[in-house]
Amino acid sequence: MKKKIARSSEVAGQCLLSKPQVTDFYHYGDPQVIRLEVVKVITGLSKSSVYSKMDTRSRYYDPEWPKSVKLGRRSVGWYRHEIMEWVESRAPSRGLEA
Repeated sequence: MKKKIARSSEVAGQCLLSKPQVTDFYHYGDPQVIRLEVVKVITGLSKSSVYSKMDTRSRYYDPEWPKSVKLGRRSVGWYRHEIMEWVESRAPSRGLEA
């Protein structure tokens, strides 16, 4: 029996032809590092908005934004649970119960 080899075009068990959904990444428990594309799906923010929230010189700087985790010389990620907590912390500002 042949083993199924995951294609590099699969993200979180889904083919890149279908856009990942927020619920695909909504799991608490283990500390998982997620990359920018997943952060964008979860938060609905653009790449520039994410980096503006991290930049202390930006007028859009958000001190509550989760700190990035350095993964390599030119790559960063974020802890999934911190991103989810940030999203949930936005609910009170919309008049919704968290």
